[in-house]
Amino acid sequence: TLLHADARAELEAAREPYDVIVIDVTDPLAGGPSYRMFTRELYTLAFDRLSPGGTIAVQAESTDLGVLEGHLAIVRTLATVFPVAVGYHTHVPSFGESWGFALGCKAGPAGVVDPTALTVSEVDHTLAERGCTGLRFYDGLTHRRLFSPPLYERVAASQPGPIITDAEPLIVE
Repeated sequence: TLLHADARAELEAAREPYDVIVIDVTDPLAGGPSYRMFTRELYTLAFDRLSPGGTIAVQAESTDLGVLEGHLAIVRTLATVFPVAVGYHTHVPSFGESWGFALGCKAGPAGVVDPTALTVSEVDHTLAERGCTGLRFYDGLTHRRLFSPPLYERVAASQPGPIITDAEPLIVE
């Protein structure tokens, strides 16, 4: 089911579990409608609403050198809730820059899936097994690239930084 509504209110009211939650909202601007969609409280709510083995996917700000802090704060905040939380990025032509995304993965009966541990052949095999043909962007090699950030990003990610909360939200300008 695809919902177009106040996502946080929908999650608060939901009683049935979700397999996947995708958060594709506007930037967290001061006074904007979405800044509360990037907080530990929201991610905790999402974790509680996900079925075992479920995943949350979040649009997670630019990963360009010099403006990486928002992306890292989002990934760091997801990591306070989910056993596996990873950022990834790709160039988005309509944005004209490298754009970040983040995944939070919940454990299921077979454990927790870490997308960074999947091999090129595992991804290609899974795509073929599921009948995903004619793709123009994604395959096993692309998967590996998505989860292979540049050195500046890896160094920055290894440093401590802020956790986003309702009381201390991420606001970008």
